[in-house]
Amino acid sequence: MNKVPFTKERAKTVSVYQEPALRIPEVAAFSNIGKREEQQDAYWIPTSAEVDEYPVKGIYASLADGMGGMKNGDEASNIAVEVGGEYFRSVGIQEKPHQSLLQISAQSNKNVVQYVNYEDEVGGTTFIAVFIREGKLWFVSLGDSRIYLYRAGKLLMLNREHIYARTLDVESADGLIRWEDADNDPQRDALTDFIGKKEKRAYDFNIRPVKLLRGDGILIMSDGVFNTLTEEEIEAEIARKRAKAGMTHLQQAVLEKQKLSQDNFTCVYIKF
Repeated sequence: MNKVPFTKERAKTVSVYQEPALRIPEVAAFSNIGKREEQQDAYWIPTSAEVDEYPVKGIYASLADGMGGMKNGDEASNIAVEVGGEYFRSVGIQEKPHQSLLQISAQSNKNVVQYVNYEDEVGGTTFIAVFIREGKLWFVSLGDSRIYLYRAGKLLMLNREHIYARTLDVESADGLIRWEDADNDPQRDALTDFIGKKEKRAYDFNIRPVKLLRGDGILIMSDGVFNTLTEEEIEAEIARKRAKAGMTHLQQAVLEKQKLSQDNFTCVYIKF
């Protein structure tokens, strides 16, 4: 048997190798009303017993942020996360996870339209759902809530936001409006897609999974977190901490900013 010489280059390769994320993860979350009168954020995470079943069933979690300026945002967000949680427990995620996540999103939308949007009252919510099985991640999202991969101390945003800024920037690139006008448009952050629309929705989802490594983390959060803290500040609060401790430090960091109009803020952390 020919042996491969242990060169410096091979040593580098060995040193950066990481195991796939196959072990049972930690799951933690927080949700805070901030300085608003109502809590319109909601999330769903598995119980401890369900986390222990990760090697067999995988992990499902979701987050929804009821839309400000609309009535019934709290109802919409709670319906969205409960539909997905019940689906996971009763049906389970099928062979092609992205199809199950799309079904969850579509059913959530139908329920919100049916039970929340009545007469002249309209409610809507952002929505993110993630599913991890055998160290592979699938997600679906609508709105401006975010999903981050935390790897080697850095955050990488995985989903795209459904906001008017995307349209404005394309129009600027096409020469239809000036960049200055696009940057300063007062509706730049307005949502263009969300749960609660009767019209067709442009879901963001991945068909091919994101392969996770041991040490990776997945964070899903409402804008009350990332509009208050920078990505660097978030990284610092969760660095080298267990999931529960990371969430405690992150929540405290948001509160210490003492924003006069602090929005509801919520985060779910799945750490391998």
